[in-house]
Amino acid sequence: MRRVPFSLAILALLTGPTGIGAKALSPPKCTEYHQGRPVRVCTQLDESALSGPGRSTKWRVWVEGDGSPVHVRLHNNSPGVVRLKRGNDQIVHMGCRRHREVRRRVTAIAAGSPRLQARAFSPSVTQEAAEIAAGLAPRLAQIEADFVRRSAELPVGDKVAATALVDRTEGELLEALSYQELAALRDYVRAQLGRARAAGETASSPGAARARQRPQRLVYVILLSQEPLSPGATANGKSMLDGVLRCIHDLREMVESNHLLASLCFTSDVPSARFKMRPQSLNQWLADKLTPGEYREVYRGLYIYSAQKLFHRIQCLDPQRDACPPINLVDDSDPIFHCDFASGVCVRKSGSLPAGTCHGQS
Repeated sequence: MRRVPFSLAILALLTGPTGIGAKALSPPKCTEYHQGRPVRVCTQLDESALSGPGRSTKWRVWVEGDGSPVHVRLHNNSPGVVRLKRGNDQIVHMGCRRHREVRRRVTAIAAGSPRLQARAFSPSVTQEAAEIAAGLAPRLAQIEADFVRRSAELPVGDKVAATALVDRTEGELLEALSYQELAALRDYVRAQLGRARAAGETASSPGAARARQRPQRLVYVILLSQEPLSPGATANGKSMLDGVLRCIHDLREMVESNHLLASLCFTSDVPSARFKMRPQSLNQWLADKLTPGEYREVYRGLYIYSAQKLFHRIQCLDPQRDACPPINLVDDSDPIFHCDFASGVCVRKSGSLPAGTCHGQS
């Protein structure tokens, strides 16, 4: 039998899994949830293993309970710091005997502390929206404060630096809004910040201003703003930055007041037309409905749509190309979306809701 040298044995004792030199894993973090039956969701992550870009480790998530199935949301709140395998927002089935634990590889991509969250996913749309809003509020407040500070530090008249700040802020907002349910809200942010950039370009290029006066652009741009920006103020990028700040501020107020959900009543000049809508960036339609009807508790944002009655169709699948405004569930408070097949146009309108069908915006 081969003998191990005494010095190597001592080294193995000191550095082995249970030795004096071993790094102990951080203690698990557990949170108890009550969804009919109590369940504990626990996590464990060795942050010391993420000491530099490219370094990775496994994030361990498990549930403790009576074996009843439960859905757990895994969310990466720091996508600029770490990459989570299988996506920054995941909803996984757990709790059963075979699915009590999952492990996900976490890879460092920049300096900073990883902020990963695992919690019980609520089957209630209202409750889940409240959880999302509570998680978003501090992050949006931080983005707003950072934007104000960085704006104040910009050199006067430096539109290149101002545009770079807008690009950076857009990336931060889209990362914060990376929840699966917020696709329409991400589309809204892209449109709002795109409009802010367009305002800056209009001031710097008269030719670009004339190009943007085409009808198909105007109908889209008008919809997305309740307060027109002043072209004269865009010479130094101020109006562009003001538009971005207004967007961030409105988003923060929306989540702080837990107002991520809305309801929309849709009608038509002919009965029983088939209506559907979806976020432009997500190829997944909400359930088809017949007019008059209502979408209850949908997440706010921009939605494209299609309405059809027999061989007649009205649709808006590409607002800029089709010269049609998307459905704006952020700025537009009119409770009814009406499709007139005689004229081939759908518009938001005020008025009395159809009795027994629609209940109004939440």
